Amino acid sequence: MNRNAVLFVGLLLVAASPVATTLPFPPSGHPPLLAEEKSPRGLAYRRIHTAGADGVRIEVVWPSDQGVRPDANQDVATIGCNLVLSGGAEGSTPGEAVEIFADLGAKVGLWAREGEAGARLYMPHRNLAAAVTQANAHLRAPVMAENWFQRERDDLAGKTREDRALPDRQLHDALRYAFLGDGPLRRSMTGERPEAVMGISRDDVMAWHRTTFTWHPKTIIIAGDLSQAEAGKTVDAFLAGLPDVSAPASAVTVRTDFHPRRILLHVPAAKTSTLLIAGALPPIIVGLKREDDFLLDALAGPGGVLFERVRSDLHAAYAFDWNVEYAGDDARYFRIEGEVETAMVARADAGLRQAYAIFWEAAAPMNLDDMRARAVASLRSTRDDPAGAANELLFDLRTGQDPAVLENPEAFLANVTDESVMKRLQGAFPKPAELTVMAVSPDANALPGACVITAPEQAVNCN
Repeated sequence: MNRNAVLFVGLLLVAASPVATTLPFPPSGHPPLLAEEKSPRGLAYRRIHTAGADGVRIEVVWPSDQGVRPDANQDVATIGCNLVLSGGAEGSTPGEAVEIFADLGAKVGLWAREGEAGARLYMPHRNLAAAVTQANAHLRAPVMAENWFQRERDDLAGKTREDRALPDRQLHDALRYAFLGDGPLRRSMTGERPEAVMGISRDDVMAWHRTTFTWHPKTIIIAGDLSQAEAGKTVDAFLAGLPDVSAPASAVTVRTDFHPRRILLHVPAAKTSTLLIAGALPPIIVGLKREDDFLLDALAGPGGVLFERVRSDLHAAYAFDWNVEYAGDDARYFRIEGEVETAMVARADAGLRQAYAIFWEAAAPMNLDDMRARAVASLRSTRDDPAGAANELLFDLRTGQDPAVLENPEAFLANVTDESVMKRLQGAFPKPAELTVMAVSPDANALPGACVITAPEQAVNCN
């Protein structure tokens, strides 16, 4: 029996009974899907009971000052997330973890974003103990071998160099420069320059690991067909041996500038042009609404208003995608983009802005019943899947939404009405004149009236 197992058994013998609080919203006659509980060692966690599911998902989130401190190299965490798992641990050699987890049918990952770092683990229920023990070894005592560190660092620097040469990535970075300026948050979202990546040392990564993965996460979620006793025991085992120290402060202060601009990023080597419109949304702390997703899907999703407008005006089947970027909890913005022929950028720009104006004035129809039905079906499927349910709950907790949506999506989404959608559109989405329009193109004159730049960082000077 290894040292972890001995310590674990000892803790079970002396621990007090776990405490549970069933959330008050399960439909009558059904077992609770969600519960707030405490492990035998006192860790607060949320359990999602997915009856009959074979797999188990664990999500743990810690506060982190990466993406917050101006002096921090933001890619220390990027390297660390890979190195902790690939660079060896107690009981395994560098590179061996991939085979160990694969043999267990398990998937493990670490991630970092502005103000947070996290660990997730998925495995078949039958291999729960073995997979948790292996994951804990990497969290608690990673070797982070020097040669593996150098490989991870060099790979990241090379990937960063390649990514920065892509016109679309340059366009996204220019938008972040315009909206967020050149601070640690932008660097966290985009990544550091290749030379800054090469300046990272193994000691930097070890210090990040030591101060990030502690006995004091801010969120723990476990999902599967687990009893309270098994879930609590698993949570304690997953975090066993982590240092009992306070995590670094992680408040993300964001200074944003969402005033409308027209910017063209001139990249002569680009093979085509990409057009983008973007605008601010209320921050998470003001409330994230399901209406936002419905609106953006109706505007820029398959068969949406923009698609139909471009197809009718330009006689072209351009595809536009939408995305919402989260700059910490204090700022959000959407971007809608698509490739267009360089000669058609000006016409596509006028068509997109006109289509958005019609949409914003509530003159464009929405099939809300169909959208709501698809959302309910998706949430119903999600809540029966441990990985999907844990992801949804984590997102709801992070964004201040009611986790009751997992229990009863029909009742929750019934509150999304034509009236609430239109109110949200005109009260929260930017007015047509408040949109920022950007393009990347091989033609410096493709977007009339634009501030022309040749590098993303120059976007901060466009007014």
